[in-house]
Amino acid sequence: MKNRKILKASAGTGKTYRLSLEYIASLLLGENFQEIMVLTFTRKATGEIRERILSFLKEITTDGEDAQEIVENIKKLYPDLVVDTEKLVDVYSEIMKNKDRLKIHTIDSFTNIIFKKSIAPSLGIYSYEIIDDDRNKDFHLKILEKLLEKKTYFESFKDFLYENAEKDIEAYLKLIKNILNERWKFLLFKKKDRKAYDICNLVDLLDNMKTDIEEAGKIKSPSKVLIDGFKKAFKGYLSKNTQSEKLKFITENFKLFLKEDTFWVKSFINPTAKIKGTEKHVERIIEAYSLFKIELSRFIFNSKVIPYEKNLFDFVEFIFSVYDEMKFREKKFTHTDISTFTFKYFSDPRLSLVENNKVTDYFYQLTEGEIKTIFIDEFQDTSILQWKILRSITERANKVICVGDEKQSIYGWRGGEKDLFDKLPNIINGTSETLEKSYRSEKTIINFVNKFFSSLRDQYDEENKIWNYENVDYLQSKDNGFVQTVINCKDDDKSSFDAMIEILQQNVNNYNKVGIIARRNKDLIAISEKLAENHIPFIINSSGTLLEHRAVKGIFSLLKYLAYNEYIYLLEFMRSDIINIDDSELKELIVKRIEINEYLDGIRDKTDICKLQLGLIKGFRKKFLGVFQINTKDQKGRLDNLALSLIKDLGILEIFPTNSDVKNLLRFYEILKEYRSIEDFLAYAEENPDGDKLKQVAVEEINAVNIMSIHKSKGLEFETEFFYHPLSTRKFPDTGLKFYLKMDDTYENTKDYLLTNASYKSILNFLNMDFVEENNVKDEMEEINNLYVAMTRPKKNLITFIDAGIERKKLIEKENKILNGLKNAMGSEDNENLDMKSIGFFRESPIETVFSQDKKISFNQELDNYIVDTDILMENSVKKKNFSYNMSLDQEFKRKSGSAVHYFLENIKYLTPEELQKSQKITLAKYGNMLGERMMANIFEGTGIKKFFRDNSWIFSKDWDHIHREFKILDENNSVRRIDRLMIKEAKDKNPGKIVIVDYKTGEKDEKQMSIYENSIRNLLKKDDLEKLYEIECHFLFLDL
Repeated sequence: MKNRKILKASAGTGKTYRLSLEYIASLLLGENFQEIMVLTFTRKATGEIRERILSFLKEITTDGEDAQEIVENIKKLYPDLVVDTEKLVDVYSEIMKNKDRLKIHTIDSFTNIIFKKSIAPSLGIYSYEIIDDDRNKDFHLKILEKLLEKKTYFESFKDFLYENAEKDIEAYLKLIKNILNERWKFLLFKKKDRKAYDICNLVDLLDNMKTDIEEAGKIKSPSKVLIDGFKKAFKGYLSKNTQSEKLKFITENFKLFLKEDTFWVKSFINPTAKIKGTEKHVERIIEAYSLFKIELSRFIFNSKVIPYEKNLFDFVEFIFSVYDEMKFREKKFTHTDISTFTFKYFSDPRLSLVENNKVTDYFYQLTEGEIKTIFIDEFQDTSILQWKILRSITERANKVICVGDEKQSIYGWRGGEKDLFDKLPNIINGTSETLEKSYRSEKTIINFVNKFFSSLRDQYDEENKIWNYENVDYLQSKDNGFVQTVINCKDDDKSSFDAMIEILQQNVNNYNKVGIIARRNKDLIAISEKLAENHIPFIINSSGTLLEHRAVKGIFSLLKYLAYNEYIYLLEFMRSDIINIDDSELKELIVKRIEINEYLDGIRDKTDICKLQLGLIKGFRKKFLGVFQINTKDQKGRLDNLALSLIKDLGILEIFPTNSDVKNLLRFYEILKEYRSIEDFLAYAEENPDGDKLKQVAVEEINAVNIMSIHKSKGLEFETEFFYHPLSTRKFPDTGLKFYLKMDDTYENTKDYLLTNASYKSILNFLNMDFVEENNVKDEMEEINNLYVAMTRPKKNLITFIDAGIERKKLIEKENKILNGLKNAMGSEDNENLDMKSIGFFRESPIETVFSQDKKISFNQELDNYIVDTDILMENSVKKKNFSYNMSLDQEFKRKSGSAVHYFLENIKYLTPEELQKSQKITLAKYGNMLGERMMANIFEGTGIKKFFRDNSWIFSKDWDHIHREFKILDENNSVRRIDRLMIKEAKDKNPGKIVIVDYKTGEKDEKQMSIYENSIRNLLKKDDLEKLYEIECHFLFLDL
């Protein structure tokens, strides 16, 4: 029976704990851990749930102090479940021996497994590199170069940008990036031919309105006022004489005609006015004006939107073709690329991965084996594309548990689909359960959050907008807490940031327990400046890496350019705060790329572009040449010396002089000392972007306030939170490309789509197209989700700072949903009383660590403290990313080749043509990326394998009673051993049986290992008193590649 469950987990309600309990329960129900998969969205979450599962298993199997509580909580979920501890001991032992077989992945990494083992080989890709978004910018730049070469495409390209964007090169690159990021939408529908509307004559409609206005003017004196009202609205139109002139004016000024107040403002002809004798004229004018707007919208749709969409389809197809050609040639993919290509080919019948909307056995053979149970965490952030890949896997699974919280869906800008989680119970025919108790926050904070968001929910209900909220309970032991609201107005003497500093200084000693959260980067920067002025230590974006720090970022871009020789990193460096070239210089660098590369490569003697800066870079490239071949004793060639040269020659310390800058530069320099080459360091940085080694350093080491955006704060918690929120934010014009997409309630099919420009959005409502309205509501609801995420981070204290953006005298009358919610939550009668209102008592944990004093740091003095550890240097010295530190490339290639041969032979039982074909296919999928097409062909069809099959045909005979491949057996130390092939001939008619142990070899034979195999088999036979009934033979079978 299929088990489908959706867990709705509000912030702090213990979803990781619950998922871990569900995992243990699945093991107790007899499920194999290798057939259970857990998917999360971040590496951090993956690590947390893996650690929690192993911790629970250890507690239960060793009768730890938390064992009873864990067991009791499992029994609450499954009352009839028998908690067999001995069974768990065996399972835990097996897991610890095979931790690499735990299927706990991020969705990106799992998608990469599918791509690597099934999609890529079918596209002729047997090895590739995963790159980050920064490195992918080089592909965007190359696409732009292709567009510049094709004048017609580039002219079309400019049409898709907002006004004056052609002056900004980065706008072009941003549009290319957006088109590529939205590519998945193009895969969800079939392009349709748009049908044009039948339309009336617009000029006749408008002229008839003019006649009605004039007739109304004769009834009401003076008529001049009435007619002038019309003239004021459509002044330009009345100056046109011919039909073509009038139509051209209407088309060019369609937005003016579609404005709600264009016609009626300051006119006596008002739809709500009662002017005696004009009523019939007014009704005709209103009716005619409504019809005119509909017909005008149809005309613009026919003449502008349809051609625009058609041209845009042609344009994006060109971009996709250029992009794919480069990607498949260079074999460098982002996770977004991998998801896109996986979805594009996943259901292709030729690949035999999906059949009847379910994954096939062949899919399991190619990937990590069968998946009978699947847990998906943070489901509200799942994109439609990701779900369409996962859906066929969940359809085949026996148990599916999805955990999420629609209120924490804040990634709509990158494809996260909140409504998908809302509709999931119906989509997968599952039951819903709500986790009702918060384990994070104190009572006062929980009550505040409940009242605030219940008020917002009710206010939106009145507008027929749905934002669901259910109250959350608190632990009885958490009976305290503190909340405070601070309201700032435009005419106050102090800003919200001043008030924040004052409260921080008055109440807080333990800075490292404090999180300051704001929505916008500009606010985070302003807060950090205030903290710096008041000598309060801080870290901006604690989840951000050292490589994103302003003092390090530019140097890192330059080092990447020196290592990869990819032009985009040179541009990044030139645009950084170190050089800071303007748009005109950037455009020149792009257009004259070839000339600049020739100059930097020494082919050209001079250049007129950015001469000083490029001259420096040319010098750095000369210094860089020896970095990869250095001897560890050679102090001149080391990577850290190159970095030190960059810091000094570029005047970094003059540009970034603060203690935070110096401390992080020193940390960067210290890390570089551990690596012999930039390649070694970049390999580490790309594999461990969230590693502790690459965390930013606080000026005061640990006791520093954490400042971050709402998105960065998700998944974190703080003892005390300061949350800043402006009521009114400046809205940027809604411009540029718009791709609207509507899915049905099952998310299986596309209901409708529209590819257009924001400048045409005013016509859509008149055509009964609610794309814009739905999009606006979705954006509005996501903003409330951002508020929810922000306000549910604190454990003990929450202080909310509201920037009203108006004078204080206007505050009392200010109508605003957030202010209404705060009044409800704080028990305040009016807006004014919200200022400095508090509930409860502020409490913080005592400081347990003694911190250093704040003093000016000297970079040169601190350098003396950093000594090179040659052992670490040698340990980190790798020549190629993804290869073992203690193996040469040749050794590793031979090892991988041997593994491929073993895997190929493992899947052959009787040497039938069908077995050969199938084994070749799955071996190619698994090892083709690593070894390449030529080596795989040699394994499958070379003289070595042909000779092997010819000489050893006896092992494939059907005369054997039993044939086991990759036979598992325990040795005397209870370690699992795997025998390549084990054949058994049963004892019959007093004739002894025979057991043959086969060990495939592509290199040297291991007599000791074979002896262990033989002894292990003998011990197994002794255990069952069968030793005298069987003869044992051992054979090394060699395959020369």
